[in-house]
Amino acid sequence: MTRKYLYIGIIVLIIYLIIASIILAPAQTKTEWNVTTLKEHFDYVIQERDKTISQKFQSLELAVTKAEQATEKRFEGVNEFRNTLADQQRTFIPRSEYEAGHMELTKRLDEIKTKADKLENIKQSGNIVWAYVLSGIALFTSVINVSLNYNRRNSKP
Repeated sequence: MTRKYLYIGIIVLIIYLIIASIILAPAQTKTEWNVTTLKEHFDYVIQERDKTISQKFQSLELAVTKAEQATEKRFEGVNEFRNTLADQQRTFIPRSEYEAGHMELTKRLDEIKTKADKLENIKQSGNIVWAYVLSGIALFTSVINVSLNYNRRNSKP
């Protein structure tokens, strides 16, 4: 099947060359196409085609190499991200552990609040006691002062 197309291509090329030589050749010149020149021309066309194909393959190889390098760099970034996630997963605390610890801390905080409230009540009651004591001392000193002043006024002739 492939050979069939190759032969058809060669026949079409020969027809094209013959038509081109007839159209492009001046009327007074004789065409110099013969089997030898036709073979040389085909050899030249094939060599040029091979050069073009080899250049295309080199360009393709370069493009593939660059694409592979870019893909490799991208996968390195993805692997780094994956390793970061794996590290996080290993170092983060599980939810059940967190909830148990959080509940324990909440209980302790409630206990501390209760104790602080009790201490505040004791402090306030202590302040009230001190207020009563100071009021009593002030009253006592006032009574003594009044009685001393009364005695002084009455003891003078």
